Amino acid sequence: LFSNIDAIDEIMSPDNESHKRELSNILRVAGEPEKINDNPETAPSKRLKSLYPSYQKTLHGALIFNKIPLSHIRAQCPHFNDWITKLETLTPLGDVS
Repeated sequence: LFSNIDAIDEIMSPDNESHKRELSNILRVAGEPEKINDNPETAPSKRLKSLYPSYQKTLHGALIFNKIPLSHIRAQCPHFNDWITKLETLTPLGDVS
């Protein structure tokens, strides 16, 4: 989700004050979105909950994710991109040709 802080703030700000500055700082300190998840206490969902008390991972996470083009996430998150690329190359089960 941290690949697009504008999407996070757009979804979360109607019920909360904007925290784009704090989101930008988290991303700047981490260096890239995938490095934000460095321990269970500072996981992205924990950080979002601390900034936006109404944040619900299963609800808001999906809403935010749907606002971000997959191509953007892949460009910002190399490990995620590698994982998706591997999935794309898998042969479907039952296809033994």
